[in-house]
Amino acid sequence: MKIICTLLVIIFGLIQTFPSEKSENHILVSGTNVFMIPPPSFESSDEPKGFRNAESGSFIMVEKSPESSASEMLKSLSEMSGHPSFKINSRTDIHVSGFKGFFFDIEQYGAGIWISNQMLVVENDEAFTLINGVCPIDSVQLKEKIKESIYSTYMDSEIDW
Repeated sequence: MKIICTLLVIIFGLIQTFPSEKSENHILVSGTNVFMIPPPSFESSDEPKGFRNAESGSFIMVEKSPESSASEMLKSLSEMSGHPSFKINSRTDIHVSGFKGFFFDIEQYGAGIWISNQMLVVENDEAFTLINGVCPIDSVQLKEKIKESIYSTYMDSEIDW
């Protein structure tokens, strides 16, 4: 039974896709071109830009960096993966709104606790967008809700950011 559940999780992970258009449930992250459907109990946040759940301390952060930083950031992730307090569980190639990118499932130890990072890196011609969802590692359901929210990402190229 455990094997069947594991296979279903793997198959679901492989067939997850990003929306090709935004729905009425999508919310624009203030000051960006990123629309997402936040997890229940998450509220819009200006600092960091994205969504926050004050009760759990969890958040989804959206930021933009120059394109040259994308390769540097990916290199840094690769270097950190050898450290005992940092583990990349998976990396998936993705496409969001016509742009290529990567989705990472990361575990990281800091400030005395292990945290889960669900990280989306999307590259375009001018910059890259980083969407990072963070929650305590023992909050399995919250981690899945954050991942679902990140997989709801729609980037509107008509909006200048």
